[in-house]
Amino acid sequence: LRLGGLDQVVAHIGRSRVVEHEVAGAERETRPEQEQRPDEERAEPGGTSVHTALLLDCRDRGVMGTVYALRFSPVNRGDFWYAGVMPGPRIACSTVSLRSVEAIAAYQSAYRDAVGGEPLFELSYEWEMDSPAQAPGIRGAVVSVHAPCPRSAFFPNLGSRDPSVLRASFEDIRRSAETAAAFGAGLVVLHPGSIVCDRSKDNMLRKLYEQGKKQTPEFARIKVEMIEQRKQLVSPHMVQVMKSLQEILEYNANCKGVAVALENRYRFFDLPLPDELEEMLALGDGNAFGFQYDIGHAVALDELGLVRHEEWLERFGTRMIGVHIHDVRGITDHLVPGQGSVNYGKIADYLPDNCLKTLEIGPQATIKEIANGLDLLTSAGIINRL
Repeated sequence: LRLGGLDQVVAHIGRSRVVEHEVAGAERETRPEQEQRPDEERAEPGGTSVHTALLLDCRDRGVMGTVYALRFSPVNRGDFWYAGVMPGPRIACSTVSLRSVEAIAAYQSAYRDAVGGEPLFELSYEWEMDSPAQAPGIRGAVVSVHAPCPRSAFFPNLGSRDPSVLRASFEDIRRSAETAAAFGAGLVVLHPGSIVCDRSKDNMLRKLYEQGKKQTPEFARIKVEMIEQRKQLVSPHMVQVMKSLQEILEYNANCKGVAVALENRYRFFDLPLPDELEEMLALGDGNAFGFQYDIGHAVALDELGLVRHEEWLERFGTRMIGVHIHDVRGITDHLVPGQGSVNYGKIADYLPDNCLKTLEIGPQATIKEIANGLDLLTSAGIINRL
């Protein structure tokens, strides 16, 4: 994209801030062939130099890659700028699997070897620090926050009918937004809510699955009963979730400006299912409000015969702003990629270019296993090697 000046770069991309600046001097003598435009005269050798390179942080505009702007100075032509999104792996790792300074440092080293470049991080719901000064090793590398962050006693439930639970949920989300702002993260991942009810049928269904009884009449009966139970209970919780999300979006727009991503859930009595997610996403636009696709959760509900995995991708691929990547064996999730049955090559085609990709694997994973998982994701086209 050719633009006349940095002000036009920023105006085109959206509200941005410069996070790195370097003067390249006259290191480049001529522009590469692909940068030549048909309506321009080719500069003579020695006649073009890159005077300035800027990296712009545009995550608050839904741009999850690194945006670059280059200023060229052809002889007798005046300065002009080119802007674009810098290619790169754009994958983060949730700190749910990295619970010490040593573990974070070991992951950083493994990532550099497996993928190249510097790793990014998502602060998990287990994270206990709210200031970048407490975590200098990842300063400038945090791209998302999973509410509640810092850690809280419970996950927020925006569908609760208990006023005290709603107050506590709003406070946890407010603190999560503040943590995101403090660390420079552009995204808050949110569980919209839960249906408070007897979940014994859900537990029974999963137990039967683990016992290899998925094809039995008992499994089929309990599944039908559970689906009907949810239908009878969901309405008032959904009404409250919609009201709560509207308030959160208004608060976030006025105060913090980070994007909010709604995650599909592992448990059937949690919100949202696909029809519910469609209603929720209608509350806001795609830049600051979208879908956090969790691969393992989608696969697990599919394995139980409750929601077809592909439905999430087919219906909400264009609203996807984040994805949690982990493998699944049966209905056991949060495994390192390669340790389960997920077909990542099939998923890769649905992921938008600016989707923020995050490894969300359990703390039992070793650094070597994570490195092997990164190699698999690179081969599958989920991420790119620098």
